[in-house]
Amino acid sequence: MLKLIKKASGVLLLGTLLFIPVSALASTTVYNSTYAMSGGVNSKEFSVNQPGTFQVETWGNSKAFLKGYNFTVFLKKNVSGPDEVISSKDDHKAIGYESTTFNITKSRGSGKYYAYLRNYTGHEMTGDITITIKD
Repeated sequence: MLKLIKKASGVLLLGTLLFIPVSALASTTVYNSTYAMSGGVNSKEFSVNQPGTFQVETWGNSKAFLKGYNFTVFLKKNVSGPDEVISSKDDHKAIGYESTTFNITKSRGSGKYYAYLRNYTGHEMTGDITITIKD
């Protein structure tokens, strides 16, 4: 019986040691804010050190006459010169919930990334935003 307990303890310890480094490398950053724009607005910048995901969730609460209007969300990387557009997603709602997840690949590299919300209507759009970065 003692031999079985020692063997089980050894397997448990080995399993724990194997999983600690994997979970220690993964991190999640969550940022909540509001937006008000009649043209475009940048989020704050986030440092991304390895491949991962950049999720942008918006809850538009604009004036009722903007129902059916949309805006575009861009994922941008801060580089010297004009910032690089990594990807974009149209059709975020002026009123209601929308979520977009961008993948940051290894080839993009580490750096400072941010979301740029672009409203082409000229009308003020307001709402809440949550950005979740997993790397």
